[in-house]
Amino acid sequence: MSTQLPHQQKVVSLRCHTCPFGQAKDLKACIAHSPQECEYYDNGCFFEYQGRMKKMGCGRDWKRPTGCHDTACIKWCFSSLCNKELVKQSPFRKELDDEENREKGDSEGNWWNSIFGSSASIYFISPGIFCLLLAYNTAKLLL
Repeated sequence: MSTQLPHQQKVVSLRCHTCPFGQAKDLKACIAHSPQECEYYDNGCFFEYQGRMKKMGCGRDWKRPTGCHDTACIKWCFSSLCNKELVKQSPFRKELDDEENREKGDSEGNWWNSIFGSSASIYFISPGIFCLLLAYNTAKLLL
């Protein structure tokens, strides 16, 4: 009997939106695709708390992606990199901190509101929608 690492273990009822190559920088295009079943934790979701900030996403090799079962998440891919490795290289920085939003004086929150509406909160996402937020501060912290 072979022992599987936690991220190789099968999971149940995790759904992911997978961003195809060429659409990895466009959140709207990514979530337009139907979610796919995630078979392993490395395709699953995670919640991460750092102070009062909640960072959400999927693709990390965590044993228990708490709170993400029966929800959809987004697997960010660009070329051969996905999620954590991808964020470290910050390909979304232009999207999250573009000059248009900076000129409006709302560089940290306008991109979220423009996609999900002003009633959406960074600290709460309804179950069954998805669990992802690569917050502007997350990208800055990982650089």
